[in-house]
Amino acid sequence: MNLGPTLHSDNGTLLSQSGLPRKVLRQLIQTSQIGIGSRVLKVGQGCGGLNDFLSSLGIQVWEVSDSIELTDAGSQHRASAGLSRFDQSCFDLVLVHDLATYHGTLHSSAALRATAQLLSCVRPGGTLSFVQQASHQARCFEQHLEHFPGAVDAFESFEGGMQQTAWQHLFRRTDVAGSIVATLTIPTNPITAFQWLRLADECGQPEAARCCHLCREPPAHAASLPKAA
Repeated sequence: MNLGPTLHSDNGTLLSQSGLPRKVLRQLIQTSQIGIGSRVLKVGQGCGGLNDFLSSLGIQVWEVSDSIELTDAGSQHRASAGLSRFDQSCFDLVLVHDLATYHGTLHSSAALRATAQLLSCVRPGGTLSFVQQASHQARCFEQHLEHFPGAVDAFESFEGGMQQTAWQHLFRRTDVAGSIVATLTIPTNPITAFQWLRLADECGQPEAARCCHLCREPPAHAASLPKAA
């Protein structure tokens, strides 16, 4: 369902308070295909007004603001206390915004296993979307999500509609990053939480290099995370 036209409706005040630029919010709604009655889990900090805006569109929203705490995947249980209260595969969209887990390199085992745990909350055929600002380039999230089955879509918007290369040329800056919406639409066949974690462990790098010049150093605990049996 395309809800793009609703961004011009009478809920303009809620739209302005959503914390996201209009074009970013439109991209998020269009790529995730959410509509009236959809179930959305928002994970991370900021964009408090986004919940009210989505609710005004008839979308059901739940929120987890704490970080994802990783434990032994061999137990086949999701590790985050925040996520554990939800049933597996119950959300049409899991939306991640400004979660500290993803401030470092996206090639790390910690980042990939965090994504695997979030994917376990997505219903078959649903989507996982990252909305990030100034911490990575869009290609970083594309490469990160391509480790998992499904269709990847990445969109990056810069101030005034300018592309990154134009910013770099005009202002001689290489640290410019805009708002990123990166989405993985997962297959319609069911995938268990343990299977998601196994996929992450097969490609994660405990001591991974930085994925781009914008990201922070890898988390110190990444190398010590236990792997799935």
